[in-house]
Amino acid sequence: MTTGYRVIVADPPWAHRDPLGRRGAAQQYSVMSTNALCAFELPAFADDSLLFLWRLASMLSDAYLVATAWGFRPVSEVVWCKRTKLDKAWFGMGRTMRNAHEIAMVCTRGRSSLVAVDRGIRSVFTAPVPVDADGDYIHSAKPQEFFTEVVEPLIGGVVAGGPCLEMFARTRRAGWDQMGNQLPQSHR
Repeated sequence: MTTGYRVIVADPPWAHRDPLGRRGAAQQYSVMSTNALCAFELPAFADDSLLFLWRLASMLSDAYLVATAWGFRPVSEVVWCKRTKLDKAWFGMGRTMRNAHEIAMVCTRGRSSLVAVDRGIRSVFTAPVPVDADGDYIHSAKPQEFFTEVVEPLIGGVVAGGPCLEMFARTRRAGWDQMGNQLPQSHR
């Protein structure tokens, strides 16, 4: 058995093939092509590990390519039903429909039963879109509830289920390692 991270959450900076020009993520931060994500230099993952890979609704096949390039097999999904600060359904971007949700693919490497210990965790959760200190929405940020209501209970807690890594992270999270160019300088 190799050593490495047993739980990985990745929220890649997807480069959307946008015929309408630069909008969304490309206006907020540097994005990466699917090929660049597939070739991304990864830290060591344990033989038995879980990957939660956030994806764009319009890039389902790209997300499968990235997951498999990283050595994982997609097996399920987690759906975040997004809410506004006023607890209304989110009115997001989209080409065909206005997306009020985001999806994280759940992917496995090896035996997921050695990592996912609580089979009572539901695949859908509702949480507000995170805001900054001024109350402005933070583009593409994922809510704390994803970690506290889905991932950590699923693995029996960070200590029991870890080590845990958040790739493309923006903030510190107790018990987790983070990597990302949007982290405060002292945390990169």
